[in-house]
Amino acid sequence: LSFFPPGSKLVCELEGEEVTPSILKGNPCISCFCRNKEVVCRREVCEDLVDCALVITTLGVDCCEKCKGCRYNGDVYNSGDTWAAHDDPCRTFQCREGVITASVMQCEPVDCPFGTQVLPGQCCPSCAGCSVDGRQRAEGEKFYRDSDPCTACVCENGRVTCSKQTCPVLSCPEYQVETPEGQCCPKCVAQRKVFDLGDRCLFRNNIFDAGQTVFKDKCTKCVCLESTVMCHRETCPSALNCPSGNIVQGDDDCCPRCEPLVCDVNGTNYQDGDVWHQSVCESCSCNSGIVQCRVEECRMNLQCESNFELKTLDGDCCPQCIEKNGVCTVFGDPHYRSFDGRLFNFQGRCKYLLAADCSTNDFRVRVRNDGRNTKSFSWTKTVFLTLGKHSITLLQDYVVRVDRETITVPYSVDSVFRIYRDSYNVIVDTNIGIILSWDGDSFVELSVPPQYKSKMCGLCGNYNGDRHDDLRTLKGEFTNEVRTFGESWRVGGNKFCDQSVTKALKYSCWDDSVARRRAQRSCRNIKSMKLQACHGVVDLWVYYRSCLTDMCECPEDKLCSCEAESAYIRECRRQGVELNYTQNALCTDMS
Repeated sequence: LSFFPPGSKLVCELEGEEVTPSILKGNPCISCFCRNKEVVCRREVCEDLVDCALVITTLGVDCCEKCKGCRYNGDVYNSGDTWAAHDDPCRTFQCREGVITASVMQCEPVDCPFGTQVLPGQCCPSCAGCSVDGRQRAEGEKFYRDSDPCTACVCENGRVTCSKQTCPVLSCPEYQVETPEGQCCPKCVAQRKVFDLGDRCLFRNNIFDAGQTVFKDKCTKCVCLESTVMCHRETCPSALNCPSGNIVQGDDDCCPRCEPLVCDVNGTNYQDGDVWHQSVCESCSCNSGIVQCRVEECRMNLQCESNFELKTLDGDCCPQCIEKNGVCTVFGDPHYRSFDGRLFNFQGRCKYLLAADCSTNDFRVRVRNDGRNTKSFSWTKTVFLTLGKHSITLLQDYVVRVDRETITVPYSVDSVFRIYRDSYNVIVDTNIGIILSWDGDSFVELSVPPQYKSKMCGLCGNYNGDRHDDLRTLKGEFTNEVRTFGESWRVGGNKFCDQSVTKALKYSCWDDSVARRRAQRSCRNIKSMKLQACHGVVDLWVYYRSCLTDMCECPEDKLCSCEAESAYIRECRRQGVELNYTQNALCTDMS
């Protein structure tokens, strides 16, 4: 619209240039520019502010008065804008005349014949179809529930979603607030005009500085930030899912709530939501005063891999496959079966490192071997266990010393270890999982949990699952010479060594027919039908040959076959074979 009548045109040269005629100076509502060599002017059209309760005016600086907007996190919003948090669609904001009301959306239930679904980016669950309260709604229609003007619904993409409306906090004085008939939220019924206050806030009849608390009640907290009153308001649900007699509201509570219902179980009170175990296989929970229990069902016919066993751990209901401990056995003259299953004979007559945790030095087991008046063999005479600051010595005839003091079995030290006796052996059971067994004569068995795999060293090997590399010397070198391997693990110096035998075995009991027949007769149990179930699982010939060797120089008052037989039976049972077998009575008597 041009403001100059014909014949009064102002001419200009630069196309598009802004021009301010002298007659219009100081009028912020009219702007002029150059078009086709003539000055053309237009008047700015101001928006209708009839529904705005708080108007900002600048008196000549700007043409139009503006409805008070909001600032939040550096962004500017107009009065009436609503938005959701980028990381939480249920957390909503609405700007109303310089006041931001932040709230968490309360979802309202909708009668959905085919169930509900929460779609991506939405807060409330929705259901297929837009039929609500018996009425079919059009696509995109926004409406309020007939029974509740505060429950807003929308039909989008053939689905209806309803939520409880959060009423915005109003900036006008309370006497200017009214709630229109049939509507949920109140409105300001009068309009106020104010100058721009900078970072300060106008709320009701007062002006507040930035950072100052503006308003606070049980449901709303407000503060002045960046010229905007920032309010956090709690919205109460329309209904509570509990009996009316169980609804409570504290003096400082905004919304009523359901008082937790208590479950009484045999005189014990459980709060709502509590979970407990009736037994290892049955768990129960308290849900709104009702006890609900569930029995855990175990998997049937669970098969474990080799070197694993089916075991039920303390506190568990169902068995599971647990890796077996590594076991090293020393028996007879002596024969060694490593953690990884390698069996060899070593006749050294000194003190040796049997096994140790060479990574963290949790424990160390040493043995002392002597000849016991034989020509060619040696036998384990004493076992030494070092466990932290404690030392345990296992001597002949079940004599036990702890920290150099002879003790009586059973015996324990706090939760570090306990010592007891079963039918045949003294057992040392430790808090780190290792178990040491000693028959009071020459049979030793060391059980080590899988946590020490690949951390072990000594005559029992490195416990890495590969028996082919068990003959590793103290210096870490591999050898096929058992004597070289064994002597590398000697400890304590020569004072513990029996020098009467320094060469390899030359004597053979097969040169003595009486000794040969005695050995065969004593060792025949290993080959008997009584142990037939073991023969296909554990190589009997390895233990049978060891038994014959033990009997070669066995004193007349001993039955040296017992240890090989016992070692064979124990290994068989470790492999899962069920045996109904009683060992030779003479072995039991000699124990």
